[in-house]
Amino acid sequence: MAAIALVLLVVGEIGGSRIRLSDDVVFGWARPTACAVRVDIDAASGVRGLVTTRAAQIGEVLLEVPLDKALADADAGADPLSGACGPWARHLPPHTQLALALIREWRLGDASAWAPYLASLPADGALCLPKDMSEHELAMAQDVRFEMEAESLFFAVHSALDEALDAIDGGGEDELRDADAVEAAAAHGRTGDETRWQGEPPSAAEFQWAMSLVWTRCLRLDVGPCGGVRRLLVPCVDMANHDAQPSAFFASAHGAGAAAVRLHAARALSVGDEVTLSYGEGSAEHWAQHYAFVPRKNPYDGMRLCAHELDAEVAQIAALAHGGAPPSAVPARGAPLAEPARPGAWAEPGACWQLRATGIDVTLFAALRAQLTPVRRDARGAPATDAAPVSYTHLRAHETDS
Repeated sequence: MAAIALVLLVVGEIGGSRIRLSDDVVFGWARPTACAVRVDIDAASGVRGLVTTRAAQIGEVLLEVPLDKALADADAGADPLSGACGPWARHLPPHTQLALALIREWRLGDASAWAPYLASLPADGALCLPKDMSEHELAMAQDVRFEMEAESLFFAVHSALDEALDAIDGGGEDELRDADAVEAAAAHGRTGDETRWQGEPPSAAEFQWAMSLVWTRCLRLDVGPCGGVRRLLVPCVDMANHDAQPSAFFASAHGAGAAAVRLHAARALSVGDEVTLSYGEGSAEHWAQHYAFVPRKNPYDGMRLCAHELDAEVAQIAALAHGGAPPSAVPARGAPLAEPARPGAWAEPGACWQLRATGIDVTLFAALRAQLTPVRRDARGAPATDAAPVSYTHLRAHETDS
């Protein structure tokens, strides 16, 4: 079985959380100033997400959540935001800061100002990234490179925890004595005493859980001239699932009114349409490692190779070696390979090679590009310097049963 197919078994089929449907409590608590969405569960997949409650035109605001409802990282050169860790944590990476803020509020339970939001998040153990899996579970992927990447991410998280523990033990003590630092902490509702970490340091299990949530949910957003570019955990907005061609996009609002995070329609929408965001670009392996899902459709599981300049004989051999008939002449399973309809049909613009592979290996694509694209030479045998337009075929990776 292909690694990608096994990853589907390990981490789930598509983006989204397979947890209980959150009721209206979190929306009522967040008090969105604009709301044309609701939480729904897809009947086929059981995945939670957002859908529209009314028709919307491109650019319309679907959801607006006040910025003070978000958990944020700290920035020494910008205004403090609600939920950020104290000044002692400013030197830590943004994801580490968010993980610590999440652990701090989770420990407070119902006493936390973010309790309704925390109740909407997957509990410890409900979200399992490859970095948290056992060696036996990772071995199911039958892909050593996938296992090594998961192990690398595991150690990266624990390295971040070591750095956080150093800061908690007093790495930022000099900064805590600074009056400006204490004043900044008080500006978002915390006293001078609260500029230090309260209680026991986070455990490895707590930190792994928090980092998984941060990886899969945080936004990077410019929140305005006084706030700068920040990493945020935004209630309600983070319920939107991923799509490479999303139906919405997020942006900040920081005009005359209170600062907020908005979801805008990326195209015309009807009632009941799914509200999705693009989490970025990445291969199936990237989504599996960092987000615990594999998209059903992912345009980034391929690489474009130049066909116009390929030597005809080498390219024909390569095509045959990879299942090789042109798209118009692909035989049925088990049937003999058909010849092209006419010479050169495989190299026509728009032709598509189907590469069968056990995973998305960028080094393989690079090797193919180097081996199958000869250097063009002029009449004297020197490398050609002209850059005439070329056509491309799209090389895609597909799952295989062998």
